[in-house]
Amino acid sequence: MSRKKKRLSREAEKSVSEFANKAVLSILEMLDDGKEVPGMCLNCREKPGRLAYGLMVYDNPWAVESRPMHTCSSKCFEELFYTSELSFFRCTDCGRYIRSYNPANPLEEYFAEEDGLKVCLKCIEEPEGSGDAV
Repeated sequence: MSRKKKRLSREAEKSVSEFANKAVLSILEMLDDGKEVPGMCLNCREKPGRLAYGLMVYDNPWAVESRPMHTCSSKCFEELFYTSELSFFRCTDCGRYIRSYNPANPLEEYFAEEDGLKVCLKCIEEPEGSGDAV
């Protein structure tokens, strides 16, 4: 694929990703029935987390198990998962939400960025097409 075509496809992918993030937030707002979960919002830490604003996250790109994280509103959800540089990112290759950095060494990021899109280190390390074949 030529560089120009690759760049255009990355730009299209970024636009689709931004649109999908907005759609997800709209859907979460519609699904919010007010049910709270134990614990406080993981973004503002001022209000209880809400069931509708939860997401399964991975602590690092190589983690096998995910864990739930909840926020109290679409605003906190967006801040924690879409706009904060030091929290979580969505890998554009595998689609998982992963911690952005190593908590033991915050300078060690768990992603590489190309044309504004983040790809986790596990996906970068794996050769294309090496996934489990069924």
